[in-house]
Amino acid sequence: MDERPEDRLEVRVGPRETPRYRTVDELVVSAPVLGTPDMTVAAAARLMGGCGYVAVPDGPGRFGLVTDRVLRERVLAAGLPGDTPIGAVMARDVRTVPTGTPTATVLEELVQYRLDQLLVVDPAGNLRGAVDPQDFLAAPSGAGVVLARQVERAETLGQVAALGERLPRLLADLVRQRRDPSETTAVYATALDAVQRRVLALVLEAHPRLSAEEFTWMVLGSNARREPTLGSDIDSAVVFADSVPQARRAAYREAFGEVADALRAAGLRVDGHGATPTNPRFARSRAEWRAAARQWLRSPLDDQGMLMASLLLDGRSVHGRTEPVVHEVFADVRDHPATLRFLIRESLTAKARLVSVRDVLAGRGGTFDLKAHALRPVVEIARWAALSVRSPELSTRARLAAASGTMLLPAEQADVLVEVFDVLQHTRLRVQLAQWDKGEPVSDVVRMRRLPPLDRSRIAQSVREIGTVQTRLANLLQYTPAEEWAASP
Repeated sequence: MDERPEDRLEVRVGPRETPRYRTVDELVVSAPVLGTPDMTVAAAARLMGGCGYVAVPDGPGRFGLVTDRVLRERVLAAGLPGDTPIGAVMARDVRTVPTGTPTATVLEELVQYRLDQLLVVDPAGNLRGAVDPQDFLAAPSGAGVVLARQVERAETLGQVAALGERLPRLLADLVRQRRDPSETTAVYATALDAVQRRVLALVLEAHPRLSAEEFTWMVLGSNARREPTLGSDIDSAVVFADSVPQARRAAYREAFGEVADALRAAGLRVDGHGATPTNPRFARSRAEWRAAARQWLRSPLDDQGMLMASLLLDGRSVHGRTEPVVHEVFADVRDHPATLRFLIRESLTAKARLVSVRDVLAGRGGTFDLKAHALRPVVEIARWAALSVRSPELSTRARLAAASGTMLLPAEQADVLVEVFDVLQHTRLRVQLAQWDKGEPVSDVVRMRRLPPLDRSRIAQSVREIGTVQTRLANLLQYTPAEEWAASP
C-alpha cells in the first residue's frame, strides 16, 4: 500500500542550536560570597547585597549558610540584635552540588528541598558559587522551575489539576528545543514530582489524624529513573514506619486512593496494574519490605519476586528521607553470583527485536513497540549490571557508566548502549508528542511507515546493537563461571 502524506509522522521542531546551560557551571556567574562565624548578622546583611546569601566554611567541604529566609526566621522573628554572630543562627550542613552537575539534577535539588540557594563546590570541596531558582529562568528548563513553584503554591486540588494540564506542553517545549533526552525527561520528572508532593500534602491536610511523618512516598519505574514520557504510568509505593499498626495503615490506604484520583484529575496516568500504595503489596513497613526483598533474593520467581525487585530497585523518595530498603538487601547480590546470574539471565528474556511472532500472528507486522522491544532491554541490562558493582545510581545512563569496563559490560558496549538509549528515547518522545498533537492515544507502539526513513534506520541499527550486547551477555552467563565475572571490578 502506498504511504499517504497524512500518515507520515511529523514533529514541528525549530532549527538546531548549540545547547546551553547543560551543567551548573554555566549558571554560576558570580564569585562566592564568604563570611566567618563571628561576623555579625548586620554585616552579613550588608554583604549579601543582591546575591542573597553568605556562605560560612564549617569544616572540609561543609558550609553554613545565611539567606534572607534565615535572617527573617532566625533573627528578626526571634528579636535578636544586629550584632548577633551569624555562627549562632546560620543553617548548617547545607546541601551542595559539585561542578559539572547537570542542570536538571540541580533543578531537582532546588525544587524537592525548596532551597533558596544551592552551593556549588569543586572536587576539592572549595566553594565556587551558588545558584538559586531565579538563575534557571534564562535556561531552557526555566519553565520547569516556574511550573513546579506554581504547583507548590497551589491551595486546592483543583488548582493542581489545572496546572497539571500544562505538563504535556512543558515536555513538548523541551523536546522542540532539541535538549538531550536525559535532560528533557529529568526536568519533566521534576514537575511530576512537584505535582505528586503537593497532591499528597493537600490530601493529608484533609485528614488531620494522618501524619506525613509516618511514611515515605516513593516513585517507581521510569519516573524514579527520571526518564518519564507522556505515555509513562505513575508507579509508586510507600514505606511505613515500623511503628504504624495495620489498622492505621488501612486509613492511609484510603487517603492514598484520593491521591490517585487527584493525580488522574491532573492528567497523569496512574498505574492500573496495582503498583500504587492503595495495594497492600506496595504499602509495607520498612521491616516488611526488607523481609520481602530477602525472599525475592532467595526465590526470584516466587511471588513475582523479580518484577517487584525491579520496581523497587528503581525507587526514589519524593516525600520522606528513607532510602529504598530493597536496595539495602540487593546491594549484596554480588556476594551471591549464582542468584545474580539467574536475575540477569531472566532479564535477557526481553529480547530486542523489530517484530515478534505474536505481532505477525496478530496482524501487527507494521508496528514496533519502542519500549518493550528496544528500551526495556537496555534498562534491564543497566539495572543489573549496575547492581553487580553495588552502584546506587538510578538513571539508565548513569547505571551504564557505573558498570562500564566490567566483564559484564565492557566500556565499548556500555558506550554503545548509552548512545542507543538516547536515540530511542529521543524518538519515543517525538513520536508520543506527535500523537498528542493529533489527539491520538499516546502509546509506545508506532507504525513504522509513519516514521521518517532516518528514524526507521536508527531504530533498526539500535535493535541490532542491543541484540549484540544481549547475545554476548547470554554467552558469558552460560560459559563463564559466575564467580569469575561477578568478582570483576
